[in-house]
Amino acid sequence: MSKTKELSLLTEALESWKDAREGVLAELKNIPSAHMLFIPSKGARSVAGIVRHIIETSEMWAGELSNPKGDFTRKSFSEFIKEYSCQNLQKCSKQDLVRALKESYKTGAKRIKRTGEIGMFQRIRHFDGCLLYTSDAADEGLGVDLGGRRII
Repeated sequence: MSKTKELSLLTEALESWKDAREGVLAELKNIPSAHMLFIPSKGARSVAGIVRHIIETSEMWAGELSNPKGDFTRKSFSEFIKEYSCQNLQKCSKQDLVRALKESYKTGAKRIKRTGEIGMFQRIRHFDGCLLYTSDAADEGLGVDLGGRRII
């Protein structure tokens, strides 16, 4: 009989985030550096633009979710990105973006781990003004799991 590892909700969320990030990194290996700035159609983002978005939003989410007074209505989305973004990624090479993807995960995971599972179960207001809850959404099977905090 094999033993399965029991994970806390926080550990499970962080492992899922890590797996997703590793998937993005694996896909980036398939894209030549010369194609990073290609925009397939008007209004679309380049691969580099998508990677920058992933880095900036993960820094913003980790920062605000780990803030005891976190409230996504206190600023606009672009103001949050300015507050939490650690670097200017506009003119980065593919290698720099890969490095920043790895670093943003490590930094974000550390912030969330320091906050702890109890801290992640606290309520936080979402961009649209709705409170993020855990137990109600979990009971109903609704929402997006954010390591204990759920967008509902």
